[in-house]
Amino acid sequence: MEIALIVVLAICLIVIVIREFQWRSKYFNLEKSMIKQIDEMKSEIERQKEEIERRLTRPEADELKKEAVKESLEAQRRSVKGIAWEQITPLCPQFFSKYNPADCRFIGKPIDFVVFQGLSEENPQKIIFVEVKTGETGRLEGIEPKIKKLVESIESQSDKVHWDKVWLETKTEEQKV
Repeated sequence: MEIALIVVLAICLIVIVIREFQWRSKYFNLEKSMIKQIDEMKSEIERQKEEIERRLTRPEADELKKEAVKESLEAQRRSVKGIAWEQITPLCPQFFSKYNPADCRFIGKPIDFVVFQGLSEENPQKIIFVEVKTGETGRLEGIEPKIKKLVESIESQSDKVHWDKVWLETKTEEQKV
C-alpha cells in the first residue's frame, strides 16, 4: 500500500511538473508574441510620426497654414465689423427710416436692440425686438430663432410687441465688383 501511495504521489508530481512546464511555455510564447506586437506598434507610430513631420515641412503645408491663418483673420474681421455695424445701426438709413434712434436701446446679446416706439415723446406705444444682420446670409443663429419665435407668439396675442430684422448693406462699390 505504501508503494501504491508513493507511485500515486510520483504520478501527481510528474503531472504537476508537466503542467507547470506547459504553463510556462505558453506564458513565454504569449510574452514573446506581445513583445513582438508592441515592437510593431512602436515602429508604426514612428513611421506615422515621420510621415506627419514630412508633410508639415513641405512647402504646401506652409501654404495651408498661411491660408488657414488668412481665413481665420478674415472671419474675425467680419465678426468685428458686424459688431461695429450693430452699434451704429440707429444712424443707418435702413434703420432710422423705420425707427427713431432716440427710442432704441442697444442690448447686443441675445438680440441687438429693443425699440420702445414713442419713448422719445414720453408716450411708449409698442416694444419692438430688432435683430441686425450684416452678413451674406442674414440668418438668425444660436438662440436668436427661439427668441424670434417667442416674440412672434406674444405678437400674435398683442399688437404691442413686434419682431423685426434689419439687414444692413455694408459692402462698398469696390467690394461688390
